[in-house]
Amino acid sequence: MKNKIYIQYLWFAIFVLMATVVSAQQVDPAEDVTQISYRSVEPPDYYPTRTALTKNEMHVLDTLTAAERTFIESAYDPPAIGVVRDLTDPIRFSMEQNNFLTQDEISVSGGRLTRVTDDLLVFTTYFESKKADEIRIFFAEGNFPYGVEVNLFSRDDYAFNQPELVGELDEHGFYTTTTFADYLYLQVVIPLDKVNDNVSFAITRITHVDNRYIPDEINRDCFLDANCSDANSFTHIDGFRKATARLSWPTGGGLVGLCTGTLLNDMRTVDFQPFLLTANHCFSTQNDATGLEARFYYWSTECNSGVVNPNYIIVNGSNLIATNSQTDFTLVLLKQQGGNVYMGWSANSVANNTIMHSVHHPGGTLMKYHRMLNKTSPSWTCDGFSISNFHYTKATHGQSAPGSSGGGIVDPDGRIRGQLYGKCPWEVDPCDYDTYYNMWG
Repeated sequence: MKNKIYIQYLWFAIFVLMATVVSAQQVDPAEDVTQISYRSVEPPDYYPTRTALTKNEMHVLDTLTAAERTFIESAYDPPAIGVVRDLTDPIRFSMEQNNFLTQDEISVSGGRLTRVTDDLLVFTTYFESKKADEIRIFFAEGNFPYGVEVNLFSRDDYAFNQPELVGELDEHGFYTTTTFADYLYLQVVIPLDKVNDNVSFAITRITHVDNRYIPDEINRDCFLDANCSDANSFTHIDGFRKATARLSWPTGGGLVGLCTGTLLNDMRTVDFQPFLLTANHCFSTQNDATGLEARFYYWSTECNSGVVNPNYIIVNGSNLIATNSQTDFTLVLLKQQGGNVYMGWSANSVANNTIMHSVHHPGGTLMKYHRMLNKTSPSWTCDGFSISNFHYTKATHGQSAPGSSGGGIVDPDGRIRGQLYGKCPWEVDPCDYDTYYNMWG
């Protein structure tokens, strides 16, 4: 019987039928403040309750169970670093419960409603998923009239507002931006003149991320830090790094997945819409795109330091634009700008032995660099992936791993030619470059 060849990752291009070439664009935040915006650094005010929250107003989940850990460890590509957990007692709040008008503070809907001034009400509650390194909470539904604010507070004075929560949520709901602790306080600030505007929301889930599932930066094998000399020898590496993001999202299957994505310039090249390219096998639905979180500038402070750049940027949420399982691409439009470089792209053919480059986040680690040669006549092919449909590349520097999927591959001119699916066959030493190919379409 013919041996089955397994495919771990592949490089696929999304512009198979196009012959367009689009150049890269870079935004200067100092000059183009109207084109690119980041989350405000001004923390919101915390309004203390008159007495401590009670057990019924605090939503605490225990440490991960053995079954949950087995579930995380069973994921491969995309890999998982956490799970989505249902709250034991979901919060369902509505201002139609209006007996607050006769009291300064009451317990309601799994939290505390406090009249902090004559003109302001605040709903306060607490969430904890014990020993998590990161958490996010999920609003399954909600209506937030203009002027109502949703604020989150946690360890080390970490506090922020969720400006996305304005108006009525759609059927996909909303995941809050990551909090880097196992707990958070949530406050919904309601001006009194909004009381009759049907302020309501339901919070039903919490994500629990455990960093033990991210590989140790010290265990490098043949991984190459994207801030070291091999990467820096590539002319377009600076822009490529700035356009690339570490992606995580709550999957439809109840895990928190990891992949990589790259910002693309559109053909108009004037409005800096944050289109981001990744892989279809990472995610392919609007539910997943809604919870997508992209971390830009997520690289080391210097070559092999293993220390994350403290100025990385988080962008929360996206809209699905297009996806295709046959060519393994997903294209989304992020809800905010992230990196300030938008990569050019080309659908023209690539000559044999052309040097190609990629940066990505294997296992969710800090950004890594990968160099390879395009091979128009590979020594072998993978079942179902003929050279008429897919291009093959031979690695010469660096390597990929689960979590690298979706990372862009560029030509010597720095133009995107596709996105990573993986290598073939998969049961090989990734540092023995003669034993496998990376593939892209």
